[in-house]
Amino acid sequence: MMLYINMIKNDMKNEFLKFIKEYNIDYLIIYIIRNKIAIRILSICKEKLKEDFNYSEFINLDICKGNIINKVISSNEIIFNYSKEGSLPFIKGVLYEALIPIKFDEKIIGCIYLGNIQDKINNPDIEKLNKILKENMLELKNIEAIKVFYKTTIEDAILINELFKIKSQFMSNHAYNVASWAIQIAKKMNYSEEELTKVYLASLLHDIGKIFIDEKILNKKGNLTEEEYNIMKKHVELGYNIIKDKFLINDDDSIPRWIYEHHERWDGKGFPKRLKGDEITKEGRILRIADALDAMISEKSYKNPKDLKEAILELKACKGKNFDPYITDVAIEIINERLISLSPVLDDVFLPSKVIIKTKNISINLDGYIFKEKNNIIFLSTSLIPDIENERIDDANLIFEKLNTLYEYKAQLEIIDTNKFIIKHLKSLDEGKTFSIPWLLSGKLIDPSTRKAYEITITKISGDSLVFTLKEGENLDQSKLYIITVNFEDGTSIPLTGKILKNINIQSINHYTFEYAGIKESFRDEIFRQIFRKQVNLKRILK
Repeated sequence: MMLYINMIKNDMKNEFLKFIKEYNIDYLIIYIIRNKIAIRILSICKEKLKEDFNYSEFINLDICKGNIINKVISSNEIIFNYSKEGSLPFIKGVLYEALIPIKFDEKIIGCIYLGNIQDKINNPDIEKLNKILKENMLELKNIEAIKVFYKTTIEDAILINELFKIKSQFMSNHAYNVASWAIQIAKKMNYSEEELTKVYLASLLHDIGKIFIDEKILNKKGNLTEEEYNIMKKHVELGYNIIKDKFLINDDDSIPRWIYEHHERWDGKGFPKRLKGDEITKEGRILRIADALDAMISEKSYKNPKDLKEAILELKACKGKNFDPYITDVAIEIINERLISLSPVLDDVFLPSKVIIKTKNISINLDGYIFKEKNNIIFLSTSLIPDIENERIDDANLIFEKLNTLYEYKAQLEIIDTNKFIIKHLKSLDEGKTFSIPWLLSGKLIDPSTRKAYEITITKISGDSLVFTLKEGENLDQSKLYIITVNFEDGTSIPLTGKILKNINIQSINHYTFEYAGIKESFRDEIFRQIFRKQVNLKRILK
């Protein structure tokens, strides 16, 4: 999914639609320029056409110097463009383009884009178009303000997540995992795109109040004292106080309220207000179960992660107590679908990720986030990007973790800002060779040369390799042979000898890929038997 904000009034939309029909225009886009950033405020197209943009919603005109908007600004005139002459069209498939400057007090504040797939753009009535524009300028500026608000809200969430990485390694992925579960639940409950956007933002920001909680409490191993627990509970009200002021621009208190309620329980034993049943907003109940579900299957300072079998049983046990009974059933149904058919891994709005770029001379590791914008996937780097303008990119990989599973893709990159790339032509590096449903197994890694042993969590396993995370967090020697003992759920243990192929650090967690060496065929057969049993058992539990 992508962020969706329905801010366009039907009267304005209908006026522009009438115009493009009258003058046989396929596409119309309005851009407002703010500090050398062209913001796509409005896009309209003929019925049955799709909008597949070549540029981001926010175009950095200093980076995209070849963009025609720069020509409009410098010439102060209407620019006609034929995309086969070398320039990249704004929308894929468009051949003929016209960009008309929007002026205010003789200063260009934006432009109107007209695009056609087959026919030249012939003498549209510019005066008529300007009249529609002037009549709706206040509304367009309002859309601009809201778009900038949502953009900065997401950037705030990213900044908060970076701060959480410093305070507690156990919180670095939590907001994104909660958002992923919450969106899947809300989709299943037939929420509109605009409602899904609000649920997603609330999920990303639900624990913002913990930024003020002492990290000793956040990272404490074992149970909190009563005093510590009372301090921890304050994060709900602290978060509400932060968010309620931020969302004044929307005249909408729903997101702050959902955040305030995300620790209320169906049976009335939650906090801060001990609300019960339908007294809690439906969205507050969704956040409650999404938050708890991620806490169950993720490693915390005070506990090891549960496997999905245990998580499903706990959901069923808490149905009608901690959780809304109906939403509990929806969550279990989603886990069922996820395990049996695997939902799209790139369907989230935002995910912490890493991009590895290789050129002839250098290799660059960039930490950041991917997000969806219409049909594009954008990578936002939180690392400084070195100057690679004169370097040819030979290879690029996109890597991210989602719900304890690591995913790797080959990708092509196109830089669109000082810290942003468009990610294109993704190809999974896992296709056909690994089994990767969410499945957490305990294990032990042994260094035969020192006899040192490490407790590990295995997150992915196949007949040839496995992926694990190491609790101690130290780097392992990739030149050594190690022995890993895999502990399956039925008590079976298998010792596997092999080498570490690579170590990928995402959100301060090391993910090691371990390739077996000289594995006995009986061990490989046992791995496949365990995988098959896992699927059968999960299907049985979920019935």
